[in-house]
Amino acid sequence: MEVEFKDLTLDDKEIINSYLSLSNSESCEYNFNTMYIWNSSFKTKYYATDEFLVFLNEHNGEYYTIMPLCSEENHIKAFEFIYKVFNEQLNKKLVMYAVDENFSKSIKKEYKDKFNIKKDKDNFDYIYDGENLRRLKGKKFNKKRNHVNGFLRDYKDNYEYRRLTSNDLDEVNECLEQWNDNKDENLSKRLKTEAIGISNIIKNIEKLDVKASGVWIDNKLEAFTIGSYGNTTEQAIIHIEKANANIRGLYNFINQLFLLKEYTEVDTVNREDDLGIPGIRKAKMSYRPIRFVRKYNIIEI
Repeated sequence: MEVEFKDLTLDDKEIINSYLSLSNSESCEYNFNTMYIWNSSFKTKYYATDEFLVFLNEHNGEYYTIMPLCSEENHIKAFEFIYKVFNEQLNKKLVMYAVDENFSKSIKKEYKDKFNIKKDKDNFDYIYDGENLRRLKGKKFNKKRNHVNGFLRDYKDNYEYRRLTSNDLDEVNECLEQWNDNKDENLSKRLKTEAIGISNIIKNIEKLDVKASGVWIDNKLEAFTIGSYGNTTEQAIIHIEKANANIRGLYNFINQLFLLKEYTEVDTVNREDDLGIPGIRKAKMSYRPIRFVRKYNIIEI
């Protein structure tokens, strides 16, 4: 068995999206823009049949896959296919990340104890009520409103909010280089990979189904964010949110304004995972998520 996988490129957007609609997963991984942002790091390849689409990823020399894109009736068939690729073509044990609860149950029922299936809490997505994030009403959002109001007091006559275009690429890259230089080595390595993905998004923004906006203060870009719709227009995914941390309230401001301007009607907002980083977890919890998208890892024993 020799399966020839295709490298993921921008030209594959339509075919990937057609299979994404079969799985209907809420996880941020199952969104073309997420895949495109992280493609330089995870070297995503795919193989499609009439019934399913499977992925093959490589990171730091290790192969893994994510959940196949298919209808529920083809869960086992798709899983068997990629399982054989790992065992027979790669001579590796199967490693599958970002698996949703429904798919993991199908595998557990079919294979019993052949695979170790574990929750991956560090990669749970945070889901928020859209109206809560747009309006910041009530006592529980007092601090957030205070930060936004503080920003407006300081900069109301000096800021501009507008959509990003490919013409803003140099400014975006300049910001990323400046902000990332101040991070610790491990985080900086991840951020440099992320920066490549962000550059690719901005460079090709007119060809992608994304919305991206920035805040300029005194004509200098100081914050930007990138989002897209999930599998339905009822949910927005916030892929990227960056701001100058030295400007009080700027993160809170762009967080709220982006939704008010670009996603006025979404019911829920997926702000992705926290990677198990305490500071990110604290920040995401402070916005009061209404639930989490649970994810599992499936590892062959």
